[in-house]
Amino acid sequence: MTLAMHSMDDRAAGRERLSRVLGVASALYVLMALITAAVAALGLFGLAGVAVDPAAAEPARLLGLPWSLAISPVLAPSPTMLLLLAGGAMAVNAGLIQLAARMLRGA
Repeated sequence: MTLAMHSMDDRAAGRERLSRVLGVASALYVLMALITAAVAALGLFGLAGVAVDPAAAEPARLLGLPWSLAISPVLAPSPTMLLLLAGGAMAVNAGLIQLAARMLRGA
């Protein structure tokens, strides 16, 4: 609703709108990353009666792109380490989105 309140005629209002859009995108990304990491942990560790799946961290790795491309079998020899590194990549992405929103907000 706040996105529709600012007109796009003014340059400052356009920056404010883009800042708010990035803020909402950041919140949605963080929520999606937390859910994905929780489901991956359930699959990796066999919690809640779910069968153990070593590939359960792959969706978390996809959300961590492009940083998760650097995760190799040498860096992550176990699925647990893969999940931790993919979680770090998702955190970097969330931080970058939040940083862009803050930089656009201005004074």
